[in-house]
Amino acid sequence: MADCFRRIVEIFISIVAIVVLSPLLVVIALAVYFTSPGGVLYGSQRIGKNEKPFTLYKFRSMIAGADKMGSYGVAHTDPRVTPIGRFLRTTKLDELPQFYNVFVGDISLIGPRADIVECIRMSEEQKAIIFSVKPGLSDWASLANFEQYDAFAKADDADEYFFHHLYPIKLALQEYYVRNRSLTMDVHIFFLTALRMMKIKLSLPKKVQAIIEDTKRQISEQSN
Repeated sequence: MADCFRRIVEIFISIVAIVVLSPLLVVIALAVYFTSPGGVLYGSQRIGKNEKPFTLYKFRSMIAGADKMGSYGVAHTDPRVTPIGRFLRTTKLDELPQFYNVFVGDISLIGPRADIVECIRMSEEQKAIIFSVKPGLSDWASLANFEQYDAFAKADDADEYFFHHLYPIKLALQEYYVRNRSLTMDVHIFFLTALRMMKIKLSLPKKVQAIIEDTKRQISEQSN
């Protein structure tokens, strides 16, 4: 029943979002089209529920063919990022086309963020848990790593930083979400995400903060 209600709400919200935001979507599409060669949208292969692959759509924020040049971790200062793309990434506006993915049922509004296929490094137990639900636009890990592009810019090796420092936290928070998933939690994450988009940062729940700190401690112990 909860999943059915969640799906109805997602269809309604995605339709409203696409209609209301359509003028902005057109402006962004034109800006991307006229400021750099290549398509307006970028489709990235991701893994969804039950390990089913799907294409996740974003406004293109990098030069054409950038995914075949260099690291997966991309900082704002990465030369592959276009000028308009830098703005889109900072504001998260590049992710607006994903409301289409929500509408067609590839992803949910809230759920574990889907990884690039080549970046998945999970145990079979982790896969069984995380891939048991649809991925989403946002989750606890997204909120915890909201400013990851800035962190990539400060790192000597963006990929090493992601897999060594951010990925373990991401997996821990995604497992926590799936094990404790509820409509109340989804609403909480939805509003925290909306506020972060408006540059309003509220504290994460104590349990989420505890998971982050515990995982950081484990990473530190393994490094020593």
